[in-house]
Amino acid sequence: MPRFRFGDDARAFTMGAGVSGGQYGAGWLSICVEDPCATTYPTRYVIWSNFEIGSEHWWSSGFAMRLFAGYGHGFASGDSFNLPYFGVGLGYAF
Repeated sequence: MPRFRFGDDARAFTMGAGVSGGQYGAGWLSICVEDPCATTYPTRYVIWSNFEIGSEHWWSSGFAMRLFAGYGHGFASGDSFNLPYFGVGLGYAF
């Protein structure tokens, strides 16, 4: 997803929008005590439109932290649905 970055080398606000696609199953989390699971969930190809905002902080040591939240709108076989998301990214930059 392309993002715009507003800030300096140490701190910034980010905003992005994009389109993605992939397989998505309605029952992506299933817990089974039998082998094999008695329930199967169909998957289908979904096209997503995404919008995201976030913030970044970079330390002089090269360590970086990114916080983000977004909203995805999915389209599949005549259906549409919404999925909010959030996350954290931690790591060192090369």
